[in-house]
Amino acid sequence: MQNVGVLSRIARFVGTHWPNHRGKRTFLYQIGLRALVHGSATFHTTDGILIVSDDLTDCMDRELFMYGEYQPELRFLCSRFLSPGDTAIDVGANNGYVSCIMARCVGTGGRVLSFEPNPSVFRRLVRNAAANGLESLVQAHNCALGSSEGAMDLLVFPDGNTWNCHLVNGDYSALSQSTVSVHVETLDRYVDASPRLVKVDVEGWETAVIAGAQQLLHEVRPVWVVEYNPSLASESGMNALAMLSCFIDAGYFAFTVRGANLYPAPRIEEIPDMANVVLVHRTTISAYPF
Repeated sequence: MQNVGVLSRIARFVGTHWPNHRGKRTFLYQIGLRALVHGSATFHTTDGILIVSDDLTDCMDRELFMYGEYQPELRFLCSRFLSPGDTAIDVGANNGYVSCIMARCVGTGGRVLSFEPNPSVFRRLVRNAAANGLESLVQAHNCALGSSEGAMDLLVFPDGNTWNCHLVNGDYSALSQSTVSVHVETLDRYVDASPRLVKVDVEGWETAVIAGAQQLLHEVRPVWVVEYNPSLASESGMNALAMLSCFIDAGYFAFTVRGANLYPAPRIEEIPDMANVVLVHRTTISAYPF
């Protein structure tokens, strides 16, 4: 296994200083492929998380290798809402990058419950938590979350696209992508964890996750960070706007994130597609610096 720190620093310099996008991603992609010549690779993100990658063609690993971070607003939100000793939940944990950030925020007295249904990606999650010495804080669960318990098919892609894996309704046999059967639980099963922060990014299935978290939503009232993805939700027969309305009806205020700032969302209908929406209950909002 090789440490590709020099190559990753070159990639990040190019990513930051290349004057336009023409040819930039192709160049960065070739740097990533070169790093794979001798097999697995290790590198640090800009915030010091050690990533152990066996495939830099994987979109999540490649993004971290090339740019050193992924959705930097998530790091800001973790530091804003988590304190030592807290519990956090990461739904759609992928390779564990955000889970590791959460674990560093909550410290040795806290814990992170991480959920990733894709078996091959789950192994990366466990490996990266261990590589950062956080295996005792990150409790990894190889299952999906939904509106009820059972088994469902997870759509997986063979080309390194682990971002877009999601549960499926109906028959996908005509597609080139394959599926794998995964166990599904509800988030309310973990209501006793009393999380301070819950992040949900499950490629359009956020509505189903929230439907299975009604006790957590109404009684525990954590801060939620939910990806608003109406296009993908619609493809799965779900209504993302109705999901956000459930929060509003339950007494939550909605915020959008730009940089290191939170902005109230005056109308949820105006929230842009693919935005991370922060939802804070009216009874707990005074506990946070706004």
